[in-house]
Amino acid sequence: MRLALKYLDKMRCFRKRSTIPFLVALITFLLFVNLYIEDGYVLQEDKRQLRETSMHPLNSERYVHTFKDITNFSGTINVTYRYLAGTPLPRKKYLTIGLSSVKRKRGNYLLETIKSIFDQSSYEELKEIVVVVHLADFDLAWCESLVQEISRKFGHHIIAGRLLVIHAPEEYYPSLDGGLLAQKDAIRFKPSLFQHMGYYSSYKGAENKLKDDDFEEDSFDIPDNPPASLYTNINVFESYDAAKAYSSVDEYFWGKSPSTGDFYIIVFNKATKISKMKIITGTDDRQNDFCIMELWRWGRN
Repeated sequence: MRLALKYLDKMRCFRKRSTIPFLVALITFLLFVNLYIEDGYVLQEDKRQLRETSMHPLNSERYVHTFKDITNFSGTINVTYRYLAGTPLPRKKYLTIGLSSVKRKRGNYLLETIKSIFDQSSYEELKEIVVVVHLADFDLAWCESLVQEISRKFGHHIIAGRLLVIHAPEEYYPSLDGGLLAQKDAIRFKPSLFQHMGYYSSYKGAENKLKDDDFEEDSFDIPDNPPASLYTNINVFESYDAAKAYSSVDEYFWGKSPSTGDFYIIVFNKATKISKMKIITGTDDRQNDFCIMELWRWGRN
């Protein structure tokens, strides 16, 4: 009898040991499935339908029948358009980003722009955005070719409902005679939200060398110095005081005859996490006035 009980105890232990890894594997699997389903809040049935309608050929009868009567989507003006790729989801998103593109003789930046938007967005942000690409050119062969390329590169975003490609036939465009503004005062936003990427203009192949100051490759040229108190024992030359070295305008600190043991201290008003720091010494007109040897230290009180 004792042998039988010991045998049963061993079986119970074995079952407990085997159950734990099974539960871990099951929980991991369920989490994976949950993340897959949550991607863009697209359910399995929606994913199936989106795969079927991810691309709509320009000559498709189903495409014409399904989308030819879509009008008055804005509530203020009647606009008829057609989907070339993707299908909108029923759930509204927080942000819609609109891109318009036409055929160019030199350079096309649409794919780079789409990639940049998706690459620079976090997973949580991707859940709340929709990118709508309007192919505004009337060359249907070009439109179809570009749609195929977009679908190859960004198919998973199309399936998730994050990317739509639309086209408005030429006969649907209103007359552009007279005033073109939809409102009395134009809206201008500064700083810019996006950097102009195009080098070759769509206007007769003109070249644009545009660079927004807020999108400089070296972002440290536009400092965001947190509020701080400054201390130094270096003698100040004229009015070039220590605060000017930390200013956001084009100024600088000029000290006289610094020696070993002299210091320049920055004390932040609040605890601040520093990821990078850039220090510039010297000027073009006074190339002999710069720090030859210096020691930089940082810490917290």
